[in-house]
Amino acid sequence: MESEPSNEELMLRYGDGDATAFEALYRRHRGPLYRFLLRQVANASTAEELFQDVWMRVVNSRTRYEARAKFTSWMYTIAHNRLMDFYRANGRAMFLDGEESEAALERAPAEDIAADQDVRALRESLKQAQQRINQLHDRLEATLKQCLRVAASQAGGGVAGSDTAADPAPRANLLLCYVMGRWQQFAKSGFKRVPTEHWDKQWPLLAR
Repeated sequence: MESEPSNEELMLRYGDGDATAFEALYRRHRGPLYRFLLRQVANASTAEELFQDVWMRVVNSRTRYEARAKFTSWMYTIAHNRLMDFYRANGRAMFLDGEESEAALERAPAEDIAADQDVRALRESLKQAQQRINQLHDRLEATLKQCLRVAASQAGGGVAGSDTAADPAPRANLLLCYVMGRWQQFAKSGFKRVPTEHWDKQWPLLAR
């Protein structure tokens, strides 16, 4: 009895123009892929939109596909990246923690991708990205503290014994929260809302 072609073989055949190969791939993976996306967004219409977009990206990449990794790893990486785009557009990009990012892969069909090296590498890259975001926040807060100390010193705040001169940490943290909120608004607007909007009126309130 002849065995069924692998996912990788089907995708290569589809890249060579075999439309029936794509039909076979779609039948195999439409259910697991849709359930994976639905679990992430918890909305049927959004999941359907993402589902169609992932398959469209598979179609558009058919001639560039190379069987260097399992097809399922490649396809779920496309799905994961599309989810990240969705999160950014809805203002979740800066606040998506490492555990939530990994969950997008952990909830994928285990029999398809759990042991794949490419998925493990992607998990590691997500951890590293979250670490860099945390380090950026720490460096930014430290820089804000230093700027506030210098500003208070130049204004004579250290002599007057102002709260900012004595301990700039609370105000630095407040400014950091303001910056992070602005980043979130910028991402949620699809990178259209200018982060410095109303800055001239808001800064006097923050600087009190």
